[in-house]
Amino acid sequence: MKRAIGYARISDEDQSTWSLPGQLELITEYCSQNNIELVATFTDDGESAKNFDRADWKRLEEFVKKNHGQVDQLLVMAWTRFSRNTKEALTMIEQLENRYHIRVVSIREPLHMHPQSPFFHHIRTQMIQYGELELNFIKDRTKFGIHQAQKSGRYLNRAPRGYLNARNEKDEPIIIIDQTRAPLIRHIYDRFLIGDTIDSIRKQVKERGMNVKGNSMVQNILRNPVYMGCIKQIAYYDAPEAIVKGIHEPIIDENTWWKVQALFENKKSIHRSILNEDFPLRGVLKCFCNRNVTAAFSKGRNNLVGYYKCNSHTAINLNAKKLHLQFDEILKEISLPAFHIDYLQKKILENLTAKLRNREKEMQEKQQQLSALQKKIDSMEEKYILGDLDKEAYMKWKGRYHSETSLLQASLADLRRPVDQIWRNYKSSTSDLANLQFIYNKGSVQHKQSFVRMVFNNQLYYQEGVYRTPWIMPVFASKSAFLAEQRLLVIEQPPAETTNLAICAPSGSIIEPLFQLLNLFSEIKSKTA
Repeated sequence: MKRAIGYARISDEDQSTWSLPGQLELITEYCSQNNIELVATFTDDGESAKNFDRADWKRLEEFVKKNHGQVDQLLVMAWTRFSRNTKEALTMIEQLENRYHIRVVSIREPLHMHPQSPFFHHIRTQMIQYGELELNFIKDRTKFGIHQAQKSGRYLNRAPRGYLNARNEKDEPIIIIDQTRAPLIRHIYDRFLIGDTIDSIRKQVKERGMNVKGNSMVQNILRNPVYMGCIKQIAYYDAPEAIVKGIHEPIIDENTWWKVQALFENKKSIHRSILNEDFPLRGVLKCFCNRNVTAAFSKGRNNLVGYYKCNSHTAINLNAKKLHLQFDEILKEISLPAFHIDYLQKKILENLTAKLRNREKEMQEKQQQLSALQKKIDSMEEKYILGDLDKEAYMKWKGRYHSETSLLQASLADLRRPVDQIWRNYKSSTSDLANLQFIYNKGSVQHKQSFVRMVFNNQLYYQEGVYRTPWIMPVFASKSAFLAEQRLLVIEQPPAETTNLAICAPSGSIIEPLFQLLNLFSEIKSKTA
């Protein structure tokens, strides 16, 4: 009497309607009808057929090794229960037949020919290949269904943090905002934009009750377009992966999401690793060789001492405390006197009044610019879908266009604000020009770095004990000679250019460059209030 072992498998992946008990019942009946002793059975519940890395299959292999020569056949109901991977199936069959002399038999697909016949091997291979093809059809059909559902804006998976799974009036799956957790999502975005580190944000939300799992949780939230009311649509054939509008409500606005993505993408200008409270100049201060300096602590005689250094000039270590104190002195010196601020406020009020007279016209121009940008975005996405634009170029221009869109929308929002509110905001911020050291040190690391980039056009250097820059915001240029004499800051502009740059004193003014800086001051005060 021949001896056999039976194997049954089901998986959600291949959508089989054959139950494990049903498969084992057919195997048992086959053994009874063919005078075969069934010595053992093995079942894998929910295991994929793409390989043989299955829990009970491994136990089956151990049984075969221990009972070498005691088993003649391995019985399966169909080849799809054995495997849906042609290459791996044929390799496993060869191993079982040649090493253990066990013949694999599909009882629902009998081959009435000798096992050594070339037709036997050919037809068996075709049956296994059909099982693989069938699975690929199932996968393709599923992927198409997901692609189409996502195209219509439907989020299909388990609701991400800040949302809950629900059903609409048609009993279709949707996600809705979890009002108890959504504020934590907004907190994550807000804190990231003002410069908090990922680790710091993770600790903050954990203290506020969020279940934090994994080091990448915060990054995943910041990268997920679902929070701006969109979803990521999977690629399907020639249709590339894309971000499409969802049917669910957003937790944060699109401008905020794209600003966060810009911070992630623009690693050269703002990288999370350079945001360190102890070294606010790391990432904006350059060595004389034009390379950004790095920073670290070194163990001193009694405590740790912070140093800035250039990786190209390792012998030069710049004491961080000394550089910070020296920068504070520069801020004290370039702070503006009261009469200068009074003059600026008058000029700003004149500027705003003139602007507000043409507010309607300017708003129309901004709207036209937004429409033109949207056409560019649509054209770019069409080229990407058609394959005329590679992914790297697509992501580069997408970020740039959306940043421009955010700026235009912010300008429109400002134009819609009441006149007195705009004036109060700029009047208050202009007063901060009298104490730059205070407002600078009140800000976060990101605020400090933004300040340096604006005031020195991202060109602040340090060499031989002196800060140097080829350019400074004109409003602060009046003390250039004194700063150089005190060996605090050397402004390396040609004398003629320095003279022609009106310094915002009563002899002349350039107001526009100030607005961005004053907006930064307003943000610092609002975030630290």
